Formats: sequence, structure tokens, C-alpha cells
Amino acid sequence: MRCADEELRPLYALAAFSGIRWAEIEKLEWSDIRENEIIVKASKAKTRSRRVIEILPNLAEFLAPHRGRTGSVLPLATQQSTKGKPSRKRLERARHRIEAEAGLVPWKNNALRHSFISYFFAATSDENKTAALAGNSPEMVHRHYLALVSREEAERYWKIGP
Repeated sequence: MRCADEELRPLYALAAFSGIRWAEIEKLEWSDIRENEIIVKASKAKTRSRRVIEILPNLAEFLAPHRGRTGSVLPLATQQSTKGKPSRKRLERARHRIEAEAGLVPWKNNALRHSFISYFFAATSDENKTAALAGNSPEMVHRHYLALVSREEAERYWKIGP
């Protein structure tokens, strides 16, 4: 997170601490982020199902400086000025720069989402809640994320803050 500039930090925090897919983050508006929850509308979700994601305390800390913003969560620097729509190439260049600077290359597209699922499941042992937050099935969570990290590792993960 330290390598990400202030404008991109919320995107990384959303991916790491809410389990939202990058493709969903790219469509997210600040109005979708409420005080205690994030609404991923069906039109923005990969699964085309609306889901409500609880904002956990460390994510709330990362988002606090950005409260009151409007429009896309994507920084203006990654948007095309003529159309106001996200420029995927600009966002990808910014992400690649940050990830290279952090020594995280090669970096899988939804690596932080997978971290969220692994650490949340380890912390709660609740595949149903984990699946609901991530937009997966409990079977998928159990099959792919069971015992990947320890409870102690999960406790450290959920203490990460700005």
C-alpha cells in the first residue's frame, strides 16, 4: 500500500479488504460505498448478482480520507478527459508501476481479492459469510481457500492499516 499514491490507495484497499474484483472496482462509484457497507450492483458484478459487502475496520481507515467524494472511485489521472470514462490502459500502467516498485511482479489480476478470501475465511472459519462477501459459493470457498493461512496470519492481516 505504501507504494500506491493517495489516489490509487483506495483501489488497493478495496481489493485487499473487501474482496471486490478489479473489474468490479473499475465500475464502482463513490456513492456505492456507504458508511458501513459497499453495494456491488448486479450490473457491476461479474456474477450479475447484487451483493452487500461489510466494510471492515481496517478498510474503513483506508477509505476515511476519501469520504464525500463523488463519481468513479478510479482516480481522474486514469480517466479519459474527453469522455470521463476509465481508461483501462492508464489504470493498468499505474498499477504495473506500483506493483513493480513494490517488488510484486508478476502480479495476478485478482491477487488481493484471493488474499481477502483466504484471510477472511481463516479469521472467521465461516465459508458462508466469506462466500457472500466475495460473490462465490461456499463450496468454492471451502474447496480453494481452506487452511491456506493460519488464524495467526489472518489476525496480522486484519491489523494492516494506512
